[in-house]
Amino acid sequence: MTAIRMVGFDADDTLWRSEDYFHGAQQEFERIVAHYVDLDDVGDRLYAIEKNNIALFGYGVKGMALSMVEAAVEITDARISARDLHRIVGIAKELLAHPVELLPGVREAIEAVAADFEIVLITKGDLFHQERKAPPRRRRANTLKRLISMSLALRGRRGKGRSCSPMGPDVSQNCLGFATVSGAA
Repeated sequence: MTAIRMVGFDADDTLWRSEDYFHGAQQEFERIVAHYVDLDDVGDRLYAIEKNNIALFGYGVKGMALSMVEAAVEITDARISARDLHRIVGIAKELLAHPVELLPGVREAIEAVAADFEIVLITKGDLFHQERKAPPRRRRANTLKRLISMSLALRGRRGKGRSCSPMGPDVSQNCLGFATVSGAA
């Protein structure tokens, strides 16, 4: 077994809460669309559109926002007002601006691991959004560099025809060769 040189931490819902905010955004979306239609499956229809758009938009707030706009137009047969479309865009802006609140014990755990290993943040979310989550002084240091390096490493491996997906089960073996720590809040 090779020695572990780097430990990657999954970001959203492992280091800080994220999914709760996405659920809240979806509920607000459903309230907006409910003024136009009386459907029980609005959430399912939005999910289907998001799922179809992942290959184009990727994961994260921006992809979700574009999917919400598309779903709103489709679900309402294009009757949704520009004002309500603007409200949907506002939901995304609120998510993008939401402050990061570390989960209990995260800071101590990362500091303990960082004492012995180089650490890296792993995320399948939008790179620009994830970069903004790093504290400003860390952005100027190595955090931003590691985020960008991670993104470039994943793209580079894909370009060589190797299996490398940040969502795949073998990311630690196929992509970068380091141990990963992941979980759900």
